[in-house]
Amino acid sequence: MCRQPRRCKLTHVQRKEDADLPVLTEDVFSLLAAWQHWQRQNTQTAVLSLSANLGLLVVNQSFNFCTGQFEGKQIYAIDRDGVSVYWRGDHIVRPDGMPAAEDEKELAKTSELLDVLYVTCQNAAFTKTQQGETDVYTIQLDADGMAELAALIAPGSRTLDMTFRSGELSVQVTQGKIHRITFDCAGTVRVVSLEESASLHGEIELADGSVVIPESAGRAL
Repeated sequence: MCRQPRRCKLTHVQRKEDADLPVLTEDVFSLLAAWQHWQRQNTQTAVLSLSANLGLLVVNQSFNFCTGQFEGKQIYAIDRDGVSVYWRGDHIVRPDGMPAAEDEKELAKTSELLDVLYVTCQNAAFTKTQQGETDVYTIQLDADGMAELAALIAPGSRTLDMTFRSGELSVQVTQGKIHRITFDCAGTVRVVSLEESASLHGEIELADGSVVIPESAGRAL
């Protein structure tokens, strides 16, 4: 049974020293702790299913993201339709260790979506409900946040005349671990003199699992 939602937000209190210190409620702490648990893992795996319908610009893609260790180095990887790139810092290579082409480097930018969502959870108010053993945190997205998501999903959207009016982010946490993130955004895009509907949708499944970094890529990084 779902409990009534509670609205939570990071707040600040003023001490005698005039220093602002964050006051963490139990719910805020639990959500941020779940994110920290994910980020601290030596191995991470995630499946990202992302779509955008922005008038003439339509995107529908799935990515496999992972990060793992190779000889003590933390290396990141992403794959789409059999095309994979590996990176560490600004150095991005193919599985054979050769430098990635410019269009292949764009793949790595998709992983920034997870960072954007983490920052959103840090700064936004949310409601929390419970579905069995799962805590569901729901956040209403602002226009700037939705435009940032659109730019990561469909880079060509930066040149469009878009207005996003509503958006919702949902983070599901079970036993202290994030296992699913979804978001939906809706608005309009102007094409010539016509105004058409615009939408974004994302589903991200996070999981534990082993990650093997190809030796050629690992040594190149």
